[in-house]
Amino acid sequence: MNFMIKDGILEGYDGPGGCITIPEGVHTIGINTFLERSDIEKVIFPKGLRSIQYGAFCLCGSLKEIVLNNDLDEICEGAFEFCPSLTRVVIPQNVYAVLPTAFAWCSGLETVIFEGGNTDFAEDTFIGCPNICLFVPKGSKTAEYAREEQLPYREYSTCE
Repeated sequence: MNFMIKDGILEGYDGPGGCITIPEGVHTIGINTFLERSDIEKVIFPKGLRSIQYGAFCLCGSLKEIVLNNDLDEICEGAFEFCPSLTRVVIPQNVYAVLPTAFAWCSGLETVIFEGGNTDFAEDTFIGCPNICLFVPKGSKTAEYAREEQLPYREYSTCE
């Protein structure tokens, strides 16, 4: 098996690159788990994943796509830092925090869609992303954050 999992925490991976599907039962992607894996292009996260820890996918230069799940609570510091091939990210509704530098220096990142309106993020979460635009629910806390942090954003209406 290519995944090193201990008590629901993915601590390592020594398999091939390309598209990786994280196995069910993983609730946390550990610190620096995929650090500098330039051969990874897409990651599909399992239902039940709650946290992506510090530097988990830092310096994954070929990472183009991530498919996050609705159970995700937080994306920690530097989780996807220096992933220049990443162009679009959808932050699921239940994510309450995207921590500093989570997507820093993702120079190709253009679109970040927040499905929920209560996600907090820091001033430097998206530093080094010159073409970024955040899509946030109209009148939401997340829209207020984008305004306060002076990040380009567009508000959209949601139907509940």
